[in-house]
Amino acid sequence: MPRLLSHILSACLLALAATAPSKAAPPSATDLQALRNFELTPSFLERYYAYEDLAVEKPCELSPLLVLQDDGRMSLDDTVRKFESRPGVEKALAESGLTGRELLLGTMTLMGAAMQELAAQHPDIVKQHPDATRLAISDANMAFYKAHQDELHRHMAERAQKAMAKRGGKLPPCMRGQ
Repeated sequence: MPRLLSHILSACLLALAATAPSKAAPPSATDLQALRNFELTPSFLERYYAYEDLAVEKPCELSPLLVLQDDGRMSLDDTVRKFESRPGVEKALAESGLTGRELLLGTMTLMGAAMQELAAQHPDIVKQHPDATRLAISDANMAFYKAHQDELHRHMAERAQKAMAKRGGKLPPCMRGQ
C-alpha cells in the first residue's frame, strides 16, 4: 500500500506540473542559482510541515502552489512578493518560522526532486511533460528528498485526507478544474 500511495502522490505532482503554464519563460540565471543554493534540511522540513498544516485550513489563501503555477513569467522576487501579499500568508509564515522565499524555494526544490525521482522510475510518463523536470536539483537535495520521501508522502497523504474530510470529499474551489 505505501508504494501505491507513493505512485499516486507522484502522479499528483506530475499533474500539478502539467498544469503549469506551457508558455512560461525559463527561470533567470539568478533564480536558478537561488534554487541550486537552497538546501533542504530537517529544520526546513519541520517548518514546512508546520506551514502546510496551516495551509490545509485555508488552501485558497495560503497554498504556495497556486502562486507558483499562476504565471510562470515572474521572477522569484516578484513571486515572493505576490505570495507574501496574499491574505493570511505573512501570519502563517511567522507562525511556522519561515520566510516566503524559503517556503517557495523549498516547495520548488521538493517538487523538482519528486519529479526527478518520478522521471527516474517512470521515464515514459514524464516524457509527455518535459518541462516537469527542468529544475536542476542538487545531488545533496536529491539525497535528502530520497531519505525523507516516505515521511513526505505520509505527511502529504495525511494533509490531503484532513483537507478532503474538512470539505466533505471535495477540493477547495481554487483547486478545481475550470
